[in-house]
Amino acid sequence: MPAAAGPTPFIAVLDTMNLPELEDRAKARILILRETPHEHLSRFHPHHCPWTRILIANPADHWVPQMPDGTSQGLVSVGWIYRNTEMPAPPARRRALLLIATGGGGTAQTSAEIYDRIGTLLSQLRAACPVPFDAVQAIGPRAKAFGQVSGIDGTIDPGGNLNQHFMTADAVISTAGYNSVLELATTSTPAHLIAIPRSIDNQNDRVAHWAPHLSPNGTIHPTNGLWLAKVLQHRLRRPPVILGPSGEDQAAQAILATG
Repeated sequence: MPAAAGPTPFIAVLDTMNLPELEDRAKARILILRETPHEHLSRFHPHHCPWTRILIANPADHWVPQMPDGTSQGLVSVGWIYRNTEMPAPPARRRALLLIATGGGGTAQTSAEIYDRIGTLLSQLRAACPVPFDAVQAIGPRAKAFGQVSGIDGTIDPGGNLNQHFMTADAVISTAGYNSVLELATTSTPAHLIAIPRSIDNQNDRVAHWAPHLSPNGTIHPTNGLWLAKVLQHRLRRPPVILGPSGEDQAAQAILATG
């Protein structure tokens, strides 16, 4: 996510990679970088002049990229950038609620693959869980074109409040996007993560890192979603992950300081 800042009161933040015009701007240019496979870091190398600053959206002890020479004038790790979900425990329900969050990115092909995997897991869960539960899929505007996961009981459009739905669910199956994982981590909701195959966003490593933290003690095989049957049966919770202060303020200060 590049951010361009200058002495005039103008800041542009763009979530795209196709920004050749930034090479010619006589302004401070900042790249906000999330975990990226090493073999793709060269794609962020500017052709003419280095980034004024690269902001790393995680703590320094989690991941610091080895950028090619000449990429930036400096790197700053700002910590996790997230919304903290502070809500009461899930409401009392006769049936447990499994929320399925399939994300809004990806392509029709990757979405079809993810939907198939979740549909298979959901079928296995219904067979393994001794109590009935409701499976509801959160579908935003960008994902509506991809249809629905097979076997669900209903859908919701969470708008900008998916984090609140995470907290009030009894369990979650979610793709491993940066924002979704961090917002899940701040809740006490058990969650099973599924990686979307992408070249830039390293969701496989994100699943490997976060899966053990998002399952309650006493459940086994956090990468195998069948442990959710025990969670749904007993309405198990887990301690929220302590992420430290959100890096949004530090990131904003770093952007403004380059003007």
